Amino acid sequence: MRLRTRNGQLSLGSIYKLFVVGWTFTWTLLFAFAFVLMILISLTGAPLTVNGAPVSGVGALLAGALPLVLFLPVMAFMQALIFGGFFVLAMMIYRSFRPITVETDMSRVFS
Repeated sequence: MRLRTRNGQLSLGSIYKLFVVGWTFTWTLLFAFAFVLMILISLTGAPLTVNGAPVSGVGALLAGALPLVLFLPVMAFMQALIFGGFFVLAMMIYRSFRPITVETDMSRVFS
């Protein structure tokens, strides 16, 4: 990821990139944990009821995990876009009163 600075300050696009990537990665980890947990629960053998009909085995696994697989990653990405925009707006307001300074320690880059 390439972040840009102007006059020693992060650009708003760079702040947005950091926020969206961080938010999406965090929620993806959470959903991966929930997905694994759903798989383990469905493997216990308890039947799942779909439209009044009991489903067991691999069908229960697929029926139970399908909403998580389809909906939650889309929701996480949409939240990242929306809240990323709010975060950048807050940073614009904050930056108008106080500068956000980015310092580079070049001694660590070349060692």
